[in-house]
Amino acid sequence: MALKKLGALFIMNELSNKIWITRKSRIYAEKRLLHNEKISNILIIWFSLFLVFLSIKSFKVNNYSIDIFLLCASIAILVSSVFLYSQKFSERAMQIRQCYIKLDELASRAMRAEENKDIVSIEKIHNEYSDVLLNVENHIDYDYLCFRFSKRNDAGLEPPFKWQEKVNYYFEVGWRLILEVFLFLLSPLSFYFYG
Repeated sequence: MALKKLGALFIMNELSNKIWITRKSRIYAEKRLLHNEKISNILIIWFSLFLVFLSIKSFKVNNYSIDIFLLCASIAILVSSVFLYSQKFSERAMQIRQCYIKLDELASRAMRAEENKDIVSIEKIHNEYSDVLLNVENHIDYDYLCFRFSKRNDAGLEPPFKWQEKVNYYFEVGWRLILEVFLFLLSPLSFYFYG
């Protein structure tokens, strides 16, 4: 009896829709992680390049403050490289990709089970859904927000996309962009002040 109640609850709540939303959020999580890896690699190369230029320039001028700055910057780049490598962005993105591929298959099966009102299959799919989610990191709120923003003009979006979510989305995108621009400008500014 409890199984039938649980199955009926899933039919009403549309398990396939829940799985599909999780899948789409995971797709945005993969994009975010791959973007983070790309930006961090570019930044390490960017900072290293400016450090080399400053080192070459320091050969011409014997300046103690430039030497101290170069030493500190070298240590900072080393620590940053190790930290960014430890984040394993591409490995995590691959795990999330495998997760959302599995979720796609589960969503299709859930849709068929919901159409057939197959309570036993819905229960089984729900358990598989829980197992898939346990085996990989969760997406963050920003990933779900990106998904919601991408569907903001869809008439059937439930719940409807609110203006608060739009403000939150632009804030999240904005601070990430400002941080990236700041990090890219940091090395030329330091080159300007110490060069």
